[in-house]
Amino acid sequence: MRVTRRVTGLALSSALVMSGFGLVPAHANDGGTLWAWGGDPFGYGFMGSLNPVAQPLPAPVDQGVVSGKRIDSISADTFTSCVVAEGDPYCWGFNAYGQLGDGTAANSSTPVAVERSGVLAGKTIQSFSPGGAHTCALADGKPYCWGLNVSGQVGDGTTTNRLTPVAVDIMGALAGRQVTALTTGDTESCVLADGTPYCWGERFDGFSLVPTLVPTAVPDPGGYLTGKNVTSISAGLLYGCLVADGAPYCWGLNNEGQLGDGTFAPKAALTPVDMSGALAGKTVTAVRAGLRTSCALADGAAYCWGDNQFGQVGDGTTDDRPAPVAVERSGALAGRTVTGIRVGSYFTCAVGDAELLCWGRGDNNGTGQDSTVPVKVPAFQGTEVIALALGNGHALALTTDRPSAPQAASASRGDARAVVSWQPPADDGGRPVTGYVVTASPGGARCETSGLSCVVSGLQNGTAYELDVVARNAVGDSPGARTAVTPLGVQKVKVPKRVKKRGVTVIVKKGAKTSAGVPVTAKVKAKGKVKVLRKGGAVLVKPLGKKWRVSVTLTAAGTQTHEPFGQRVVYVNGKRR
Repeated sequence: MRVTRRVTGLALSSALVMSGFGLVPAHANDGGTLWAWGGDPFGYGFMGSLNPVAQPLPAPVDQGVVSGKRIDSISADTFTSCVVAEGDPYCWGFNAYGQLGDGTAANSSTPVAVERSGVLAGKTIQSFSPGGAHTCALADGKPYCWGLNVSGQVGDGTTTNRLTPVAVDIMGALAGRQVTALTTGDTESCVLADGTPYCWGERFDGFSLVPTLVPTAVPDPGGYLTGKNVTSISAGLLYGCLVADGAPYCWGLNNEGQLGDGTFAPKAALTPVDMSGALAGKTVTAVRAGLRTSCALADGAAYCWGDNQFGQVGDGTTDDRPAPVAVERSGALAGRTVTGIRVGSYFTCAVGDAELLCWGRGDNNGTGQDSTVPVKVPAFQGTEVIALALGNGHALALTTDRPSAPQAASASRGDARAVVSWQPPADDGGRPVTGYVVTASPGGARCETSGLSCVVSGLQNGTAYELDVVARNAVGDSPGARTAVTPLGVQKVKVPKRVKKRGVTVIVKKGAKTSAGVPVTAKVKAKGKVKVLRKGGAVLVKPLGKKWRVSVTLTAAGTQTHEPFGQRVVYVNGKRR
């Protein structure tokens, strides 16, 4: 049975929260695919080029100006999608309050660049987090925000909306402190500074909503954080959670049990999450706050609590859970180590051994079917998810891809073989190239290597072959880079056995060809009393004395001097050696 607790007499903001940062890729991603799914019923554009009304199954997003750039991280909020690409932030979607940060209030269905000529000029973006209708970034250890500011969520000491980034006030509580983490909720923003949580914007003090225009420390009268190391923080809808020394703590609104302390009572100050049940003896490494549902990672497994209307807690029920319960592991999660988890409004997704699994409302979980336990998202079978972000009703995922085709493929013909060479692909798909395979058609003869050339043997002389070179990474094989070759037999050129003592001897005739009919090029070196004549490709030798030496190296087009053809003849004082 579903248990519900509601706060009466409280006007909640109409903008709903997303949760979470994009997972940071383990390596630079020079390509890959950005996907989106969910719904955008108001047509704000945060689903990009996809169907704005309903896109229940993941589909690739038109990346626009971001196309071809290395994507460092992804994030999403209620009506906005964002990425950091090659160090620069881009957003798209709803922009009525300037949350896209491009200096306008115009919605956009394709990425637009966040203004970098102001306070962010020359700074390195460390993290990026959209909120309900505002966005914040951590750059060079300092927070910057923009967008809706009616409750002070921009943090500059005003309630003026900002169309471009402004610096958060660091003259008060944050003075002299190093900010190491940033998160945004619906109408609140929070950071970790020197291991202490600070927030600004609209907060729930246990009885009402209170605007806070500049960063203020999260109340901790119980001293729970004293001497502890805070490693994770996440803001949700009028509540937040953090992890300190392996244990989770939350504060704020608790009408669905989202604080996880076993009650439905709000807490203005920091309060411990119940660790006596499913989390007993576990070490929590991360916590994520969603709309009214929270989840944590502990010892490679997922645990959730709070609102469970559509099964987003993942325990096989739709009962609200005021204390943590284990996400079901007997199905799709069986045997998997969970490395990332994100919470949306009525759905949750996790990455287990690089595979994406989701549960909750079917319109949003990427499968089209409601599920109270984790299920694999079919669109990502056989690929690797390296970044994940959930908004209120939509999601973004960045996946690795196959490499692009190798470049500049070429082949040299030999005797029943071909020497094939190439250059690496321009795009490794986000995963390192592990090797190359060359396949000949017809016949299927092949060679494999980790280098940039190999020899395909077992070919038929005189047969025309097409050779496809593919690059491999952990995801799969690239498209083929094609070249062609016709192998030839042993290459020989008939030359005289000796040079006349007087007059001229023709060593190589004009238009000379190998025994296989390939035109020949001659390179000549002479020493001593001898004259070498070259006429129209022919090579002639005329002795001028008794002591001399001439060497002639013959090569044929499409072959290499060392394999299979590089015939060299030497004449000394008229005799061939």
